[in-house]
Amino acid sequence: MPLSEIQSGRRYKITNVKNTERALDLSGADSRSIIGYGFHGGDNQKWELQQDSQGWTLRNVSTGLYVAVEGHRGHNNNDYPNGTKVIGTQESYKWHIWHESDNKFRISVPDVKKSLDLSNHGQGPDIEIWGKWDGENQLWYFDEA
Repeated sequence: MPLSEIQSGRRYKITNVKNTERALDLSGADSRSIIGYGFHGGDNQKWELQQDSQGWTLRNVSTGLYVAVEGHRGHNNNDYPNGTKVIGTQESYKWHIWHESDNKFRISVPDVKKSLDLSNHGQGPDIEIWGKWDGENQLWYFDEA
């Protein structure tokens, strides 16, 4: 059952609200792409969250890679265009995570109105950032893994 609160230091399965069949997944094909994929329980679909004063990091349990926006340069960048891919990197990347409603959360680039988005209006497979809107493909459930 999705949680209404997340805690730093815990591991989570993160699934899309619009398409609960799609979990946040570090692709086994290239060990770099972050995609929405059917949940199978592998460690590449489990994420350890850490929070500090600047935001949250999402670190893959299998590889230790962090969820980041492709092309980031060591810090968050306000100039990412819509559709920029989300990838796994060795360098940590800070996100803001907002409790939207019920057990739904929004994962967004800090200080920018761009959110983690399951492409194709929730069909995937790509995970990208897009300008914030009310679509449920930009909302996520967190379950302890």
